[in-house]
Amino acid sequence: MKHTTQKLYDFLGISSATLCLVHCLVVPFLAILPLSTFKSIWIDIIFCGIALFATSKILMSNASRTVKIILGISISIILVSVMIEIILHTHFEGMLLGGIGLIIGHLLNFSQHKHL
Repeated sequence: MKHTTQKLYDFLGISSATLCLVHCLVVPFLAILPLSTFKSIWIDIIFCGIALFATSKILMSNASRTVKIILGISISIILVSVMIEIILHTHFEGMLLGGIGLIIGHLLNFSQHKHL
């Protein structure tokens, strides 16, 4: 049971971080169009919340130290990026780095399930 729920959190983390990266890459191009006056801060906060939930579950599990370090640093980068975006009203590219780190960390953790 615990093994299955940890896979679920990895899947949630991978899919959430991937959607977040797609969002971060597409929204700047949509801002070029005169149709888009869309502020993405709420979407960033939602993605951050999902990532924080999935990452915290993995950090409290028996995952390897490497995975925990990668996920901890990545979620910290994302949290700082969202705070910078809220305070300064500017998009911070650190969110991309954090999203890539989350994907890598969750993929590493997911691949380690096969060895258990």
